[in-house]
Amino acid sequence: MRKKSHFKVYNFEFGTIKETTSTVNIDLDSTQCTHEKLKDITHIAATDDPLFLPLIDIKESKTQILLSYEKRSNLSNLIEIKKEEYPVKISIAQEILAEDILNKYQAEDIYISLNPATLYYYPMQTVRYTYVANQFMPRTQHTTLERYKACVVSILSGISYEKCLNSPEETKKIGNELIKEIYKQPTRMALLAFIKDSKDYITYNYISNNKARLQKTKRKYLGMLALAGVFLVGGVALTQVKATSNRLEIEKSYEERLNRKDLLIEANHHFSEGNYVEAVNKYKKVDYELEKLSKRLIEKEEYQLAIDLDSESLEDVIQQSYITGELEKIVDLSEENLSKKYQSKLKDEKVILSGDLSAMENVLNFLTDEQTAQRLALKYVELGNIDKAKHVQEKFPDNIDILETIQKAEAEQFSAELQTEIRQLKKEKEKLDPDNEEELEKTDKRINELEEQLTDLEQEQQDSSEEGTKSEKDSEEGKEG
Repeated sequence: MRKKSHFKVYNFEFGTIKETTSTVNIDLDSTQCTHEKLKDITHIAATDDPLFLPLIDIKESKTQILLSYEKRSNLSNLIEIKKEEYPVKISIAQEILAEDILNKYQAEDIYISLNPATLYYYPMQTVRYTYVANQFMPRTQHTTLERYKACVVSILSGISYEKCLNSPEETKKIGNELIKEIYKQPTRMALLAFIKDSKDYITYNYISNNKARLQKTKRKYLGMLALAGVFLVGGVALTQVKATSNRLEIEKSYEERLNRKDLLIEANHHFSEGNYVEAVNKYKKVDYELEKLSKRLIEKEEYQLAIDLDSESLEDVIQQSYITGELEKIVDLSEENLSKKYQSKLKDEKVILSGDLSAMENVLNFLTDEQTAQRLALKYVELGNIDKAKHVQEKFPDNIDILETIQKAEAEQFSAELQTEIRQLKKEKEKLDPDNEEELEKTDKRINELEEQLTDLEQEQQDSSEEGTKSEKDSEEGKEG
């Protein structure tokens, strides 16, 4: 039996994309690049943008350059959108035009690929970009509008992006009237307006036609069941009863599947329009996976809805709020619909944010959640209470993050003490008698000793920081291997 592949491969104009469960690796022929050293292309500012998959590593061999990105498991390569229904396709196309990622970085002379093979999506409005090139890396010379049109046409038609970009006239002949109209639009804004106008009509028309088609199939199916029933009239009574029962069960099951598909389409439509409460109610009726739905809501910053659906998503919400710096959103959360365990966790997190030392002491005494412990230790450090942070560490002695937080705080505290002492000695030196060479020499010696200690301490901190970064990178490479 042939082994099932653990990765997918896609091609784009500058190289090959190999996708695993957790990473996306772009392989470029190094002859396409004009850099002298790898560091010429290792710093690409745009990769800090949350609209991009995080760039985690760049490696170079004699013939190739490998760009590695972190990928969330729920994202799919945009090439795969050809398997989706039309409302999903047009919603993603609209999102790409609305984000206008190309003009966002136009002033920085950064090239961003719109080839669907380099993009990742999740229905209905999540799009993530990967390939970002500076002046040393390969890029095309097409205009921004040409590239947007090619991307949208490729998504909606399934025609290759390269053909849509390089042969628009030929693509128009293959495509329908919608494709022809897309190529006629004079600006990105006009194209976005056209797609928005088309989206409502297409989505409604799709739902209507889908319902009509399903109803027609249903009537045909029921007619066949009725005809089968006529032939069963002459059968044995027991067989007739059994057949009737089976027919009713099949009929009921079929109708349920039809209703479920309709509800799912409606739910997707509500979600894409930002009507999240309505969408959630529809998703619940079709037994949509709550954990998955909760993650989608977190991406839209609908935190309360997310934790109401899945209490376990609370940690994801808290981490996201810390990343964005919008900590007030944690304070605004209600614990009413959470399980008892997560009600307690949310109350503790609010106490930590408040900085109330008395209440924090109570959190410390009953602390069981390790991730909450990390934030509690950090808060104590921010408030200048390293001793209390050490008490947190005693509860979780193996937690490296808490240890590093304390070590960093102690080093910064020691550094501040050294700087204060150096400043005091320099002031004292200014007051000394210029002829008192012995006292001046003694003071200078002490200042030099302290400055050497300060330099050594700063070097240790830098080395520690670099070692931590290296360890993280090695850990990620180990996971890939």
